[in-house]
Amino acid sequence: MPGTLIVDPATFSAAIVMATGPKTVFGAGNVQDKNAAGVLKWTANVAVTYSPDGTGIAPPSEVLSVTITSSEDPGTSCPPGTPVAFDQLRAGVSAPEKRDDGRVRGGRLYWMAAGIKPAQSWSRGKSDAA
Repeated sequence: MPGTLIVDPATFSAAIVMATGPKTVFGAGNVQDKNAAGVLKWTANVAVTYSPDGTGIAPPSEVLSVTITSSEDPGTSCPPGTPVAFDQLRAGVSAPEKRDDGRVRGGRLYWMAAGIKPAQSWSRGKSDAA
């Protein structure tokens, strides 16, 4: 696999945390995964709405499962329901593999980020002033 792509922050018009928790090692029960340096991996499920593309069609929404490597749960500062911004969001595609039974495994999009943080508050314009 050649690597990952950096995702432009303007890709999403909204991002809201649904849940966070430990990313577990595949097939190892409740063992939390770590990177090569021993830093814990977490999963943040974030509901996103893509930015409008100018066609007049309503932009789609989906829940992304984003892997974040951090010493603490990102949900500590961004509990469920928090609008967030991604720090260095990247996307990649897992390498497809043909199994012995002829089926193909992999070839799926995955997401990772350096972190998430609460989104900046909307600035109120003069016409919005209370």
